[in-house]
Amino acid sequence: MSEEREMKLWLCGLTENCHEQMKDMTEDILKYFDGLIFVDNHSTDGTFEFLDEIKGEGKIIKRHLKNDIDYQLSEILKSGCMENGDWFMLVDPEHRPKEFWLKRIKSQIKGFSDEKIGALSFSGRVYLAQYFDHMDFSNTPHWSLDGVVNNIKNHTKEELVNCIDYVVPENADEQVLLNGAKYFYTYGRSNQVDIVYRNYSEELILHHESHRLQFRLFCQKVLKLDFSLDSLVEQMKKNEWPVFFLESVELETNLKDLYRHKVLGQSFDEISRNRIDWSIEIYLETGDAEQVDTSYKGPLSEYRRKQKEEKEEEEKLHDKKRA
Repeated sequence: MSEEREMKLWLCGLTENCHEQMKDMTEDILKYFDGLIFVDNHSTDGTFEFLDEIKGEGKIIKRHLKNDIDYQLSEILKSGCMENGDWFMLVDPEHRPKEFWLKRIKSQIKGFSDEKIGALSFSGRVYLAQYFDHMDFSNTPHWSLDGVVNNIKNHTKEELVNCIDYVVPENADEQVLLNGAKYFYTYGRSNQVDIVYRNYSEELILHHESHRLQFRLFCQKVLKLDFSLDSLVEQMKKNEWPVFFLESVELETNLKDLYRHKVLGQSFDEISRNRIDWSIEIYLETGDAEQVDTSYKGPLSEYRRKQKEEKEEEEKLHDKKRA
């Protein structure tokens, strides 16, 4: 009878033109992993070749990313490298797993079995999990890992920094401003609307998602735009505002972020001051780009106000029944 194979630990993730970042990440920690499993979006800077050279027992896969991050990640699970019971760590190029944590990670993992822990997460995103062959990733761009066996332990920010450092990119503020618009407009299948409006109601999610899809159709068929932010920005710079296009930008904070940053040249700090209560219509009418003294309240503020009023009304009714 053959001996039972020991649990293996894999370093995994998605890459695209991040050779230097991956070199910096892996330099001191390779010895703690049995192999690397990465899906590379056809990098042109040597990322694929570098990872392929140091992959160990792992596999580096080339696949074009088609705004389907969950499908891209699922290639890791289908790579054929892992066996049931192995563990895998999911990292971004900006992540730096800490060596003092990795030195004890396998012994820590052994204790997870007694604690019924099948994964660690931060802010709802799994970064360490036990592999089973029924697993899959779902949703894009804000993905989730389905099929975790046992419990998912959610780490606090303080607990996470004991395990992984984060190297802040030089353009981090710009990414924050533009990613919302990118996920809203360039992705056909997208859960960006769900992320923005999930704290309100299913009705609002459906309303905004329907509007998002109609907006994309309008841009493609009527305005003859492609599904890129550059194309959308060029349309905004024309200063031609078909009614439906203007209504859509006014409705979605993500689109106003794009306009304010790429057309008006406003910084992250400037936009943050009144991000959800800034009006494109007021700007076009008055030229007031700052809007510090307007009474305008954007859709998100109105949803929050209504939600607060409904909660207060429920509390009043509850108190009345108890009296």
